[in-house]
Amino acid sequence: MAKLKQLPPRSKVKSSDTWDLASLFASDDAWEAAFNEWEGRIGEYATFQGKLAESPESLAGCLQFDLDLDRTAERLGNYAFLKTAEDVGESEYQRMHGRFMTVASLAAQAASFIRPEILAIATAKMKTFLDSPALAPYKLILQRVLRFKPHTLGKKEENLLAMQTEMAQAANQIFRQLNDADLRFGAIKNDRGDLVELSHASFSALLHVPDRAVRRKAFQQYYREYADHSHTLAASLAGSMQRDIYYAKARGDARLAGGMPVRKGCKTYGFHHTR
Repeated sequence: MAKLKQLPPRSKVKSSDTWDLASLFASDDAWEAAFNEWEGRIGEYATFQGKLAESPESLAGCLQFDLDLDRTAERLGNYAFLKTAEDVGESEYQRMHGRFMTVASLAAQAASFIRPEILAIATAKMKTFLDSPALAPYKLILQRVLRFKPHTLGKKEENLLAMQTEMAQAANQIFRQLNDADLRFGAIKNDRGDLVELSHASFSALLHVPDRAVRRKAFQQYYREYADHSHTLAASLAGSMQRDIYYAKARGDARLAGGMPVRKGCKTYGFHHTR
């Protein structure tokens, strides 16, 4: 029998063939230190609550604080996500990403007062605020917040939606684990007669070999695995759609036409990225 050529584990792949995450964090320890600092600052949101209408400077201070935490969260979240993408079966990075999502939900809850407080500012007063030099760097952010006023709920309702962050990601996470970790496509002979492992990586290459029979077999064998899991995949898709429809209905989104959900973004931290 021909020896099966399997995909190498990431530990055996040359570093030159892998992505370099050093621009985000030099190491997992550096990520851990930044994560702990970020988590420790979330409580500072409370210092701004109830004070946004006091002056343009108060509002500007809150917006800048939120932006700073959001940028840190962006780096932390991308690093953790890309680490899980290296090997979705690696439990350590699943744990890292899970911790990030948990704290991101707490950050969204802590920031959930910002949008309702901004919208509670009287129109005339907000117009004066927008003309203030202190808010000049944040004018576009505020204009976007005001535009979505019909779809913004009260403080309690916004906090409840923010609490659902982790739960809302369940359908996506189930699909990722199934697609990237659990599906097995078997082996196939390529056009040189070598027995290779069929995977997401090798599938594309096999579709470009000159031998039509190899291309046909690779295509059919690859998609047969999806057909065999069609019920699970359909349930995952349905869960994702139900989530989007729920958020659209909860916010009274008039763009939910014909049952087609409209997503406003995938980020889960910072007031301006929450649903």
